[in-house]
Amino acid sequence: MNHKFKKEAWSVLTNSAKNFGFVATAQDTDNYARLWSRDSAIASLAVLSHEKEALYPAVKSSIVNLLEAVGEGGVFPSNVSFNNGGDRSLQSYGGPVGRTDSPFWWAVTALSYMEVAQDFGIKGVVADAIEEIERRAQAWEFNNKHLMYSPASSNWADEYPVEGYILLNNVLRLWMLKKASHILSSDNYAEKA
Repeated sequence: MNHKFKKEAWSVLTNSAKNFGFVATAQDTDNYARLWSRDSAIASLAVLSHEKEALYPAVKSSIVNLLEAVGEGGVFPSNVSFNNGGDRSLQSYGGPVGRTDSPFWWAVTALSYMEVAQDFGIKGVVADAIEEIERRAQAWEFNNKHLMYSPASSNWADEYPVEGYILLNNVLRLWMLKKASHILSSDNYAEKA
């Protein structure tokens, strides 16, 4: 990639970093000024893979704020809104059904952050959340054959009404399990992976 484009890409990420985490775009338009679970995870993983330490606070804020917005029964938010004072004002858990990919994006990001930043201060809450995420994922298998079945419109966009054994969700879960088995020293997660 040419140097000019790299510089522009990092500028977009830097401008998308807010005190509550990464928003979907550096432009304050429509609903993109929210903390989206998938978008913030992808931005965070880019930051961590390039070791852009100046942006680590936005990564951690994304992790913490998404976790604090988890709804009743462990439902992970699709996105979270914040008011001008930086306080959480609203959270969305999806359209017709909840988001099946959100918890895995969050878990992979949280585990990657702890690994790269060597910040294990959140290890306890991350481990507890992953235990709940995996319990829910196991229920989504429906047949105990190790692949999750996702209902229609449960992935990141309502406009794509796909359902079934969606590769993305199962790969995200596998990624989470492998990272969790290593970082949390869990034989159970290793075996499930």
